Amino acid sequence: MPKDKYESIPKLSDLKPESIRVSIDDVLNKELVITDARFMQSSQFGTGSYVIIEAERISGTGKQSISFTTSSNVIMDQAGKLKDKMPFRATVKKLHGYYKLY
Repeated sequence: MPKDKYESIPKLSDLKPESIRVSIDDVLNKELVITDARFMQSSQFGTGSYVIIEAERISGTGKQSISFTTSSNVIMDQAGKLKDKMPFRATVKKLHGYYKLY
């Protein structure tokens, strides 16, 4: 009998690196690899929707897993339409007060 019957089951930390939560403003005008989008309903402030974007920030020192949230209708619409095409490269930009993926 194995020493620990759960020993062969991978830990969550082995499957996906922990991402660092950042503000959307921290990734403005930086190219990212968008890897996932999770759509959520806000319960804290009544009704409303937001998306958690999982991404990799690539720099000269390597890649870093990050996540950020936004209630931008434009980004939520883009992420919903492109969900089955992830991962893809994109840059977050803010034009005329609106966030958008380019």
